[in-house]
Amino acid sequence: MEKHLIPYESVYIPALRIPASGNKKSVLVIHGGYDSCMEYFHSVYRYLTKRGYEIIVFEEPSQSAYIQNII
Repeated sequence: MEKHLIPYESVYIPALRIPASGNKKSVLVIHGGYDSCMEYFHSVYRYLTKRGYEIIVFEEPSQSAYIQNII
C-alpha cells in the first residue's frame, strides 16, 4: 500500500494505492461518498485486490483525514 497526497486548491487530499495480488486485471478508483472515510471499506479493498484489482482510494475534501490536514 502506498500513501499519496493529491494537491487540491491550497491543501492536499489523502489517497491510497493498493496493488493487486497476483495478475492485475484493472484499476478501480473508489471514494466512499458524502459521509465516509477510506477505512470504512477495508474489507472491500482486500476482497478486490485478492481478485486482481488494483485500488486507488481517496477521501473527498469534506472528510476526516482531509479536515485533519487543514486544521
